[in-house]
Amino acid sequence: MNMSSPATSFLRRLLVSVPIGVSFAAVCAAMLIFDAPEAHYRRALAAIEGNGIETASYELLWLERNPRFEAQASLLSGTLLVAQGELQSAPRVLAVAARDPDTNVRAMVLLGECLYKSERFQEAGEVWTKVLELDPDNLDAHRWLGIAYADLGAVREALVHLRRAAELDEDDPGPHRLIGRLCENYWQPKIAAESYLEALRRAPNHPDNDQLRFSLAKVYYRSKEYSLALDQLSRLAPSAEALALAADCQHGLGIDDQADTLLDEALRLNPKLSRALALRGQLLLERGDVQAATEVLELATREAPNDRLILHHLAMTCQRAGQKEKAERLRKAVDRLHQLDAQYEDLSLKAIDDPRDVQTRYRLGALAAELGAPALARAWFQAVVHLEPGNAQVKAALRALDRELEEN
Repeated sequence: MNMSSPATSFLRRLLVSVPIGVSFAAVCAAMLIFDAPEAHYRRALAAIEGNGIETASYELLWLERNPRFEAQASLLSGTLLVAQGELQSAPRVLAVAARDPDTNVRAMVLLGECLYKSERFQEAGEVWTKVLELDPDNLDAHRWLGIAYADLGAVREALVHLRRAAELDEDDPGPHRLIGRLCENYWQPKIAAESYLEALRRAPNHPDNDQLRFSLAKVYYRSKEYSLALDQLSRLAPSAEALALAADCQHGLGIDDQADTLLDEALRLNPKLSRALALRGQLLLERGDVQAATEVLELATREAPNDRLILHHLAMTCQRAGQKEKAERLRKAVDRLHQLDAQYEDLSLKAIDDPRDVQTRYRLGALAAELGAPALARAWFQAVVHLEPGNAQVKAALRALDRELEEN
């Protein structure tokens, strides 16, 4: 079995291909090439990119022997510590690399990552901003700042950095996925749809593409582009959620018999799915079956007690059934939710205008929780933690939300 390395094979070929008088010098030159610190540095960087931690650690041993490569060794050591989750030690190790002009940009990007993952969010943002002063087209700094601003709900700033990151790396779907999500949440449907489509184009085999297509279908549905939504849903494996959304689209197109078939399948997969129950109750109400509609919508409200559309249809069924007091209570609940929605929308615009407004973000989190949107509430409370890492009140709210999300 031939156990020789590529380097050994190269040296063997070199020995037999040059005159004997010069072979020794050639071999020495070749050894210098293979053992040059630059080569160890390049191999270590390549190993880190490929998650080859052991290889990178081995190459680092060679660099640490050469005082001229102290900055490169500092950068590699810090990179390895970050990869291994040693976030407390990494900044101290990266300090040497951060002072050297040959390594400072990459070291500062890593330093920002350490700070961010250690919940020192504002310091991280300041470091990445300095990176862009040194290197305005630094891809990693734009990516990180896009993520950081998105976490704060600072949509305008996030979009600036995410769009630049998308331009700098034309193969990466990540920035467009996040742009789509931001624009979906803040209801810019045209941009959201375009961004989701671009992410799908860039990575047609991405493992998360089913979720991306479902998000795209929801954007199309809310824009009343039902046929486009159905096209995306047809590419997904059947699930209760996808079937219920497809049923809503068919209803929007006026094809209620197809909507009924899809609802049957959705409710077979998940008998408690509020979206499917809501449409089933709405269809029964439209057909005049008030008693059956009431029963279905009552079940739907138990699953989604803050869904305005479900409460609205239930109020209508109660009114038709002569239950006027209950209908009035439901209408008041709908009005209250409408007011909360309006407050939420106003505060969202305020949060966009001021990326550092802690109180507005806390109120948005509380409103989202009251509206029955725990995941959204969590995102706003987490934004408060980004701005005030020591806020005990918000951390307690986050723990409660995490428990709620785990239970559901």
